[in-house]
Order: sequence, then structure tokens, then C-alpha cells
Amino acid sequence: MRWSNSALYVAQACGEKFRRMYLERDFRPSGISAKRGTAAHKVANEAHMRQLRAKQEGRPREEYLTAVLPTAEEAKDIAADSFQRALDEGCAFTADEKAVGVEKVTGDMKDQAVRMGAHYVGVIAPPIDPVAVERKTIIKPAGFEEEITGIVDLVSVEDRPEPEADSSNASGILLPRKVRVPGPRETLEIVNDLKTSARSPSEDAVEKSQQLPLYALIRAAETGKIPERLRLRTMVQTRTGKVSHVEQSATTSTENLNAVAERLGAAMRSAKAGNFVPANPDSWWCSERWCSYWSDCRFAMGRPSSVVVPDLSGQSGEGE
Repeated sequence: MRWSNSALYVAQACGEKFRRMYLERDFRPSGISAKRGTAAHKVANEAHMRQLRAKQEGRPREEYLTAVLPTAEEAKDIAADSFQRALDEGCAFTADEKAVGVEKVTGDMKDQAVRMGAHYVGVIAPPIDPVAVERKTIIKPAGFEEEITGIVDLVSVEDRPEPEADSSNASGILLPRKVRVPGPRETLEIVNDLKTSARSPSEDAVEKSQQLPLYALIRAAETGKIPERLRLRTMVQTRTGKVSHVEQSATTSTENLNAVAERLGAAMRSAKAGNFVPANPDSWWCSERWCSYWSDCRFAMGRPSSVVVPDLSGQSGEGE
């Protein structure tokens, strides 16, 4: 099989789900929230592909960053169409969602996707300078027969910050600042990830992201250079219906890159040995709401019992 960040995430969360999904190829429809994410990613992909094409055509930077982006109305249409296509492929609704009403839940989530699409092209996309969009790379780690398939959603560049030079000497006397001579634009490369959520991410979400360091490793395998920055954007719709986003950045850490590589190697070795440990039943993802396999999983706990308890009345135990 070919490994990916999704496969690694599932293998760590639940070995049984990994076995059924990636080895038995028992694919199940995703939940309604995933359709919102699919729609948002489609809008982002279209926006940055337009920027990148205009950039490669040699158009001025101020033009390719903003002039070619989809309008808010275009973005809404793209999001609505993408949401519907994802929905047509199948959707798993929870008991709570069914109780509210499938039509209402679907309509509310589609509205969120449409609003997020407009927010993305109007607020998030304009400053982003892409160098790679939906870039697919296949790598084969040393010592493994398996391959890793990586599709990096977005790699961008931004101006490298100038170092803050000390303008005083040891005596504390202020010295004239050094005049910077204009030259070629100095940039640094950033690996980006986009999420949609019902709530804001934790403050350390980007530092704990496994996906971004893996994207950085995949990008480095292609270019020979590790991207210097990681950036996570999370779009959120508040209870009032307003869409906002949280942007979090971190410097690429060698320690995190090594940790992700070790995690991937451990997961690959475990799968090869046939070790598929199920999720802890206390885990929030081991539930009907978050796992499409929960209803017929032999390891699931907490389902309504369908076992008929035999009538033992009238029978006496030994020793009476």
C-alpha cells in the first residue's frame, strides 16, 4: 500500500479502522462536516491555481495576487457545487443529526461552506504568493518496500524578515543605521494547511500538527530543501453565522520532522507485522459520531445491547 498523512493518522488513532480502510479497502462515507472541508479546499485550490498560472505567465505581482482571484459569487458557486458533489458520493449521518433532520443539517452545513468560500477569496487568499498547489510527490523511505504518497495542498513564499540589527555600540551611543541597497526579493518558503471547524483551534495547534511536518518532509524530498515555515489556517463559523479564521505559524523544527519520520516508520513496521490495536473506547473518536465503522466494529463499546439474556429463573446453582 501507499502511505499518506491520512493513513498515518488513522493507524495511530485506531489500528482496526486502519486495517478495514486501507487493507480490506472497506471505505465508508464521511460525515457531513467533511463535505464542508472538501468545499473549502476546492475554493482554495481554484484561487491559488489561478494565482500560480498568472504568476507563471509573468504577470505583475500586484496583479497575479488579487486580480485573477474568483469573485465572492464565484467562490460561493464553487463551494456549493463541490459540497453537492461530495454529498452525492455518500454521507454518514449520526443519530443526533437524523433527529434534527437530515435536510436541515445538510442545508446548514452547505450554507457554512458557501460563506467560508467567500471569506477565503476575500480575506485569506489575496496576500498568499503560491509556488506549488496540490503538488503530488511519491517517495520511498530507505528500508521499506512501501511508498509514501503526499499531496501538499499549498506551498507559498513571503518576504524574508530583515534581521533586527543593533544600532548601538558597547558604549550605548546610537550609530547610524546601515542603508539597505535594494536588490532581488529575498523570500522564505512556507508549507500551508487549511482546516474548517466549528470552534477555534488550540493555541498550540500548529506546533502539534503532524500533517505540516510531513508535508515539509515531502516537499524537501522533491526540492532538496526543507521549507522554513509551517502555517495553519482554520476557518470557523460562529453561532451568529459570521465566518472568521485563525492563522497560526511556526518555524520548521528538526525535532518535529524527526518525530514524524519516527512515527511513520513505527506505523509502517506495525502494519507489516499485522499489529492493529483498536482505539481506546474512552477516545472521543471511538464513537458513532466520529467513526463510520463504529456500528459494526467488534471492538466498539457502549452500543445498545442486542444480546438476549437467557431466563435462568427456576434453575438452581450447585451447592444449594
